[in-house]
Parts: sequence; C-alpha cells; structure tokens
Amino acid sequence: MENERLKKLKSELIWAATRQGAFQRSNIYLNGQINNDKKRAFREFIKKFLFDNIFKKHYKTKINEEQLYNLIADLQKHSQLNFNEILKGGELRFGNAQKVINLYLKSMWIAEWLDIPPHFPVDRIIQNIMGTILPWTNMDKAGYNSIIVKAQKLMLADGYTELAEWEAIKYFENYLARRI
Repeated sequence: MENERLKKLKSELIWAATRQGAFQRSNIYLNGQINNDKKRAFREFIKKFLFDNIFKKHYKTKINEEQLYNLIADLQKHSQLNFNEILKGGELRFGNAQKVINLYLKSMWIAEWLDIPPHFPVDRIIQNIMGTILPWTNMDKAGYNSIIVKAQKLMLADGYTELAEWEAIKYFENYLARRI
C-alpha cells in the first residue's frame, strides 16, 4: 500500500494541472480588488476538497455520474458557504465547479490513478470541436447536460463507448493540429 506522503505528492501534481486549467480565464472573482490571501485560501480550500473527496476516497476506483454531480454540488455549496464574499455572484458557478472536478478526474484517469470518469471538462476547446459555443464560466447544469448529450451522440458516431476517452482523443488531436 502506498504511504500517505506519496499519495499527497501525486495529488499535488494533479492539483497543479487542474489549477492551471480551471482558473485560467475563469472569471470567478468579484470585480475589483480581491485580497490575494483570500484567493489563496480559496485555492487551498479547493485543493483540500479535491484531495479529501476524490483522491483519498476514489483512488484506483470508479466514479459514476451521480457521484460526479454530487461532487460538483458539494464543491459549489462549500465554496458559497466559505467564500461567497470574494466569488462573482457570491457563488462558484456550475460551469467553474464542473471544470475543476472534471479536470481533476481526467488528470487522475490519465495518470492511471482512477478508472475512466463519466464525463470530461467542458470548456471552449471541446465545444469548438463539437461546434457548440456556450461560455463554460457561465454555464448552468442544463447547459452542461445539453453539451454532454450532444457529445454522447458524437462519441457514438465516432465509434467510442466512453465520453472521457472520446474527449481526450479529440482534445489531443486538436492540440497536435494547433502545434504543427
């Protein structure tokens, strides 16, 4: 069995990738001057939430769709309770919460520390690939679900059986095409 320090180190690597993708251009904070210490405390809260609720509980297991939606809702609820004074609209919007959770799950899956997740991080890049544009930072659950339903149809048409795998391949192909 891996010791807790090694698990924490692995989680830190996953967190670094998640933080970069989830907070870049995310527009989550209120307009104006927000104390950097409060932003740092919020990021530390999210890191601890992910470690405690995903890494420790689901390491080397599978998360189903219901668990995914519960994680998103819990992150939103606890963010609002503890950080409403710095968050735009007083809450962590659904689109931001899904991106944080889904990026973390995707990174854990790619690292082979989690079975394939039920969904994928819905952002501008995958929506461009899908021909859909719904700003992910303002996305609500209904908008997210509409993108998931469309992605399922595209996934099946492309011969895939797992959404996360389909998105990862499409994302990587897009990445390679932009780098050439």
